[in-house]
Amino acid sequence: MPLDLHLIAVGKTRDGWLREGMAEYEKRLPRYAAYRKTELAPGTGGKTGAKGGSKANPEVIKRLEGDRILEAAGDAFLVLFDVEGKALDSPGFADWLAARERANQRQLAFAVGGAWGFSEAVYARAQARLTLSRMTFNHQIVRLVAVEQLYRAFSIQHGEPYHNG
Repeated sequence: MPLDLHLIAVGKTRDGWLREGMAEYEKRLPRYAAYRKTELAPGTGGKTGAKGGSKANPEVIKRLEGDRILEAAGDAFLVLFDVEGKALDSPGFADWLAARERANQRQLAFAVGGAWGFSEAVYARAQARLTLSRMTFNHQIVRLVAVEQLYRAFSIQHGEPYHNG
């Protein structure tokens, strides 16, 4: 049974060029694994108590977004894309994915947080934290890089030329 990959992201991918790039890799991924994407409502979603004067309360926003992430992830092996996560090169990420498969951890949920990051509940629930870079990226760009790296990892595993091309 192939891996079941679920990309969970807070907010919509607004920019057309990012949507097009993601669509290209999302179209390629089913060749190797089941893949789906969930874009969650950002911020408070109209919940009360999240505003303090004219500014939103980041802790309340993280908690509400975190609840949505945890619900979307369900029982899957939860991986956070987080600047403080473990750094892997592309072959290392391919090996990491293969190790999840060998460990029979077939349902993997990869989460990209909102502007304020992840809640403590999400950090506590996560089984892994990976970084795509020590640099900070726009959360929409992280989605594109993440899905491209998933595709690259499978191309490495299958000895295909994409990684070196």
